[in-house]
Amino acid sequence: DIGAEWWHRDPGWEKTDMDWPVVPWALRELLLHVQELYPTRGGIIITENGCACESSLSAELDQRPGVLEPQTCSKGESSSRTDTGLSRTPDDDAVIQVFDDPQRVRFFRAHLASVHAALGRGADVRGYFAWSFLDNFEWAEGYGKRFGLVRVDYATQERMVKASGRFLSEVFRNGGLEAPLPEEQYGGRQF
Repeated sequence: DIGAEWWHRDPGWEKTDMDWPVVPWALRELLLHVQELYPTRGGIIITENGCACESSLSAELDQRPGVLEPQTCSKGESSSRTDTGLSRTPDDDAVIQVFDDPQRVRFFRAHLASVHAALGRGADVRGYFAWSFLDNFEWAEGYGKRFGLVRVDYATQERMVKASGRFLSEVFRNGGLEAPLPEEQYGGRQF
């Protein structure tokens, strides 16, 4: 939160585009702490977990004039240009493109592994919500930071599923995920 005091902040921790430290093991410890201090009959639900961490392509696209300014359009009106500036044809709708965001995939894999570790140590976690479904207006940052699993071209309102959206879809469909590889761990610390 804005203005929050950090008791311990290791300068070696990786950071998101919001300059927030990425510390997946802290989520595990928080869940265990909440379970110990406030055992609940309904379990713990993680209502918001996500990050703003866009690829260089996304940042480059956001530099186009007017791209971060929503445009009004009439009902039923659509654009003939995609988020990447490529022309579309009606047949293109059959092809689902995926926008690559490897940092966010890594973030979710690490944090879900931490939730799994907390479950294994007794935390009664019953729900998990990723933040956010779509890129949106962030109250402190406007349209400048992207958290979505789906990329929104604000000028055209077109959407493109990100790799992180596909990743979470597979995790939820399969009921789990493979443990992160050592090189995917943040700071080399186990979950």
